[in-house]
Amino acid sequence: MASTNMSAFGAMFFSMISVLWVWYVVTLIAGWKMFTKAGEKGWKSLIPIYSDYIRFKISWSGGAFWLYTLASAAQYIIPLFAEAPPAVFSLIALAAIVIKFMQTMKLSQAFGHGILFGIGLWVLEPLFIAILAFGRSEYQGKP
Repeated sequence: MASTNMSAFGAMFFSMISVLWVWYVVTLIAGWKMFTKAGEKGWKSLIPIYSDYIRFKISWSGGAFWLYTLASAAQYIIPLFAEAPPAVFSLIALAAIVIKFMQTMKLSQAFGHGILFGIGLWVLEPLFIAILAFGRSEYQGKP
């Protein structure tokens, strides 16, 4: 009985890992294709932080990426050096969320889509990146 349960668990675990790997590879290919459509070299989508910088650059600005990165990092770094009220961390986290939301809206506009597509891009980013990459969307430049 126990070996049957372990076999079932092993098969389920292997299946989930396989699906995640396939999803990851499709996401990498979609990022490569989206970057190529935007006039960037596809390999730039493979480097984790650099790809985020390029995504900000093609949709908004590199400066917005640094502001987003600063806000994201500050909520973890500030508590190491200073006592601050929780509201400060909430405001910093909110700033990072707003910047990322604005970036997804601008990315949507850069490929000729509207607010609803931007919301989809924010909520289900890998799926909507694949739609941008493999669909009829054309890069139109920064909005």
